[in-house]
Amino acid sequence: MVIKKVLFVRTPPYDLNFGKYNVQQIGMGKAFCEMGVDFDFVTFKKNNCRTWTTFEKDGHKCTVIEVPRFKLFRWGINKKLLDANFLKQYDLVISQEYYQLMTYLISKKTPLTVMYTGPYWNLFHLKISSILYDLFFTKRINQSVKYKFTKSLLAKNFLEKKGYTNVYDIGVGFELENYIGVQISDLTKNVLNRIGKSRFLLYVGRIDKNKNTDFLLKVFEKVLCKYPDIKLVVVGKCQQSIINRLLHKYNNDYLNSILKKHSRLLVDNLIHIDSIDNVQLQFLYSKASAFLLPSLFEIFGMVLLEAMCFGAPVISSFNGGATSLIKNDKYGQIMHSFDQDAWASAVFRYLEDENYVSIVKKNARDCVLNDYSWNSIVRKMLATMGHMN
Repeated sequence: MVIKKVLFVRTPPYDLNFGKYNVQQIGMGKAFCEMGVDFDFVTFKKNNCRTWTTFEKDGHKCTVIEVPRFKLFRWGINKKLLDANFLKQYDLVISQEYYQLMTYLISKKTPLTVMYTGPYWNLFHLKISSILYDLFFTKRINQSVKYKFTKSLLAKNFLEKKGYTNVYDIGVGFELENYIGVQISDLTKNVLNRIGKSRFLLYVGRIDKNKNTDFLLKVFEKVLCKYPDIKLVVVGKCQQSIINRLLHKYNNDYLNSILKKHSRLLVDNLIHIDSIDNVQLQFLYSKASAFLLPSLFEIFGMVLLEAMCFGAPVISSFNGGATSLIKNDKYGQIMHSFDQDAWASAVFRYLEDENYVSIVKKNARDCVLNDYSWNSIVRKMLATMGHMN
């Protein structure tokens, strides 16, 4: 059967900020359109829902449809999406995330459902919730959803341990075209001026315990012992807990609290920016001596794709994206423990071995462009299902 129209349902019940980052589903939708397939992307929104076309080629459209949701715990539900007349217009329905009740409900309504999921750890608030969900729904979803696609090898292994079969790791795509022709902004110029002629390490992401920010600073402190003029550029906001919001603790409270434990030299060599346009990051990646991602958990880490594409040699913890992208030392460095000395040594390798850096940069960029474009991801998906549009 030739696929002519695809529905992608983003099931988590949270509003999506289309202006902040490159939305993965739209990248996938563009790839389907370029293959001659119409693509509807449904996402939940609390209110003020709208519908618009984000991309069109040769008459084939990528359309975003925001729909209201009923929120139950961490599940989002919308009855319209379960209507047989609505679903029958699609040749393929992609439901996001294994742990969402909507994935099960959709799969019971149409046999054309496949799953695309990323987590490789329990995302329920209580462990018992995960156990109960698996007890009631895992076997049923596995039977009604023939193909389960994951964003990483860790996610694939995670699902298989739960009893899922026909699980395929296809990764996540990267849209290089979004960055082409972009002019450097005044904000980015200001950051580069603050760095000056110094070499610098780069981190992009939230500032919190899961992202292991305190460990990042400890590694940087060790690097400073050998290279006291190097900078660390951190791009990201502190994530606020519900308790902190109630106590009116905002902005950089968490970062400031951990900075108190570090030296004045570190504070003076740290450059922190709350946010910068995603397309502007390329100007930082291209000049960074190393990109560090010490997250405890990371579903994939789009920042890894960005860093590898734009020339920042990567040092990453063992996480979802790293296990798929950094296959060996030719693509970057994966750290299998949180040993400060080992991470500092990995930084020194980039600072001191220009030949190795050159090899890593070339191999990493080739990897992203050849294997992790959205066209490549969609082809993997279609080939696995026996469809080649």
